[in-house]
Amino acid sequence: MIWWKNAKNKFEADKIGKEEEQLKAINNYLCTVIKDSKNLSFLIGSGCSQPTIPLLSNIFKDILEKFKEDFDLVKESYNFEENKNLEAFLNWLNSAIVFFRNNEERKTFYKNLFDNCKQMILDKIKETFENENIYLENLQLYINFYNILLKIRSLKEISSIPYKNPINIFTTNYDIFNEIAMEKTAIKYTTGFDGDIDRKFSIENFRFRIVDDENRFKEKWDPFNAYIKLFKIHGSINWVQNDNSEDINLSESWSKNYSNVLIYPTLNKNNETLLKPYAELFREFSIQLQKNNTTLVIMGYGFPDEHINQIILQALSSNSFTLIVFADIDGDEDPVKKFFDKTKNYNNVVFIGGKYENNLLINHFENIIKTLEKNIGE
Repeated sequence: MIWWKNAKNKFEADKIGKEEEQLKAINNYLCTVIKDSKNLSFLIGSGCSQPTIPLLSNIFKDILEKFKEDFDLVKESYNFEENKNLEAFLNWLNSAIVFFRNNEERKTFYKNLFDNCKQMILDKIKETFENENIYLENLQLYINFYNILLKIRSLKEISSIPYKNPINIFTTNYDIFNEIAMEKTAIKYTTGFDGDIDRKFSIENFRFRIVDDENRFKEKWDPFNAYIKLFKIHGSINWVQNDNSEDINLSESWSKNYSNVLIYPTLNKNNETLLKPYAELFREFSIQLQKNNTTLVIMGYGFPDEHINQIILQALSSNSFTLIVFADIDGDEDPVKKFFDKTKNYNNVVFIGGKYENNLLINHFENIIKTLEKNIGE
């Protein structure tokens, strides 16, 4: 295993060679971080929903096969051998749609290809939720994660921080495992939507706090700590754009109009800035990371989004910011290796990875949860 901290492998530097001791050291470190971080955020990527929902790289292979004729028409402009990242291709399609905005035929071609890619992504997610066994297995992981997270966070008697802000969960995932898991565990949370019948998105909804008014005659009410803010920075399968306005509504059913479903950040007509709500969500991501004494824990994210990566790199300029990354830095994912090489000499960067027991990867979501569970029992 690797515990990269203060620009070195701490296991080698401290001569912690036994696997049991290594796991205990990581356990104690994670428990302390989760318990004592005043501003705690997580970035959850698609790896946390795999293999239940295929990685976008695997979905991309299916898309290339299904729409081969369309892709043959653009392969001279887009190098599929060098750029096998689906989100990079969606970004390229976005740029093409904007570039050909005055050429109706070309614009329509790229728009249809973009919508076909969206439909394929949504169909893959839908297949998962229709298969009860697969769905329940992955859902249980998320339920376990949130249960353990709040148990550690609520260890007030040994915490050095008397007041903690809500936990921020940032995710690039389009699925709704996070929301369902939090509702199953009765966790109070917000995704930025208000109302009941006609639920609309507003970034201002993330500004509110829930307070405990059990003793309503106190001069000062205590904030409710078991509260989570869920930022879906790439959109969601149940976010729908209103045809007649800029309103974004929360849909309770699968939308039949795939073009209106908001997944993957879209650029404005000048190809310069992100449209709402993506611009607001990315801005909030940056704001939260810039706060003093902030910790960001990354799980299941392979660093494919340069916009996200740049925001994280900017935050690393602050000495009060700590980045903890669960990743397989010896694996085949080039973006992960590049990010590690770029940041490995920062003193506020921690990488946790490698294998233990029977070749289990500690950076896999299930094994991260098992690592956290051991802390609860101590």
